[in-house]
Amino acid sequence: MDDKDLYAGVVSPQKQAEHERWLENRYGEGIWESIDTGRKAWGKMAPAEIKTMMAELEQVESGLAEAMRSGVAADSLKLGPLLERHRRWVQLSWGDKPVTAAVYSGLADLYVSHPDFVSRYDRIAPGFAAYLHDAMQAQSARLLA
Repeated sequence: MDDKDLYAGVVSPQKQAEHERWLENRYGEGIWESIDTGRKAWGKMAPAEIKTMMAELEQVESGLAEAMRSGVAADSLKLGPLLERHRRWVQLSWGDKPVTAAVYSGLADLYVSHPDFVSRYDRIAPGFAAYLHDAMQAQSARLLA
């Protein structure tokens, strides 16, 4: 699955239904409100806005992957600004729904729980899914402190 499939709503109806069933099985029926909110947020964006959002995500992920390749520990404070940009990106993509520390931690877990996410992130750099998870968990812990 590539970025446009994950974030721009152009996944096949079958794959989208599969993801939604997986989310409902994992998080319960209450997840539908979040799915609908995210769908509406992306649906309101003009193509130029989607392009800008995706460019921001690519910059953040590239920066985090480069940090990983450079040996920066996933719990390093150096990653804070990039992770906050990522958290803000998630918030905007979810219709400006607040992304609390607990929500961000849960998203980190999702990124290593679904094979489509693991595959996507590990295509950026081998081991990046686990690194991103650990970095997001560390950032969530700092937010709670």
